[in-house]
Amino acid sequence: QYPNSEFAPAALLETGATYQEMNQLDNASRALNRLLNDYKGRTELAVPALMRLGLIASNQGNQEQAATYYKQVFQHQPNAVDAKAALERLEDIYVHDLNRPDDYFTFLKTVPGMTVDGMQQDNLLFKSAETQYEQGNYDRAVSSFSTYLTRFPSGVNALQAYYDRGESYAILKQYD
Repeated sequence: QYPNSEFAPAALLETGATYQEMNQLDNASRALNRLLNDYKGRTELAVPALMRLGLIASNQGNQEQAATYYKQVFQHQPNAVDAKAALERLEDIYVHDLNRPDDYFTFLKTVPGMTVDGMQQDNLLFKSAETQYEQGNYDRAVSSFSTYLTRFPSGVNALQAYYDRGESYAILKQYD
């Protein structure tokens, strides 16, 4: 009602949060997107709005959209706590939900001051494959373990990867 008020962005954030708490996720998304669109560059509330939108998208099963929101957090100079939370969610989405850890590594290269060493890549690639195995997605597990073993044939998780890949082949009755 008062779009020029200094309190309008905060009111939209709280409206979105209230709708989110009431599990009216579409209404929450509308309020939060309005905050981002109507007050672009004029509010410090973009980061909390994006974090909420990422959570809403994830809860609705849209992991691609959630990842987009979490990536946008880094366009708004997040504080250390928000940056860490966004990175943790992105890791979870790319490693566990989408089984695309390389996309996570690629994104990390765009974040100033972020590096991924070989040990981190080893662990995240293995974790991604292991998630597929544990969820019973054996075709994807075989592919992911093979990718891991190609890149880290002597990695710290190699023995377990060989074993789990073999188990996956056996479950799939692929004995070649």
